[in-house]
Amino acid sequence: MSIYLGGHRELTLEFVSSVVKAGVIGGEVYVAEDTSGVIVGASVWFTPGQDFLDSEEQRSAGYDKIMAKLAETSPKMSAWWTEYFNRHAAETFKNAFGDSHYGVNCWHLYLVGVQPSLQRRGIATALMDDAEARIRAHPESNEHARTIILGTSTDGKFYEKRGFTKKGEFDVKSIEELNEPLTTRYYSKIVE
Repeated sequence: MSIYLGGHRELTLEFVSSVVKAGVIGGEVYVAEDTSGVIVGASVWFTPGQDFLDSEEQRSAGYDKIMAKLAETSPKMSAWWTEYFNRHAAETFKNAFGDSHYGVNCWHLYLVGVQPSLQRRGIATALMDDAEARIRAHPESNEHARTIILGTSTDGKFYEKRGFTKKGEFDVKSIEELNEPLTTRYYSKIVE
């Protein structure tokens, strides 16, 4: 996450919050709770016909604010996002899926996360199983509407074990002073 924030880890919660708020407004957010009702994991999805930040309401719910704060904190980051990352991500996405707007027709997993102390206990798996069950509940849907796509900076093993196929990747370069390389991988899976 640090690379996306120019090394300013103190902005992580606000950044993730902006993604979740955009999901609440224009997508779907699913949570996992412990027995006392505390949220321990969540996933943010944009289902067919929905897209991340496709409305002013989504952007103004926190994303624009965090991007402005990031530009103040690290001026090079505005250019990194607009001139580098967004352009290269869209290009890689298009090469991977054949169309830069392919995700609008699919279930796009934008974020999945579990409290660090509770990872590797099946919580992310349960969140994914729940989403796949929702997709299976509409067997009349065309192949695109039964497809899950995602981008991840993890090694992808979690998704590969779930039957996802790697479609492409690109090596993300950080701003110069951060010098923190990262690889983003794109995956897809047709839910049967």
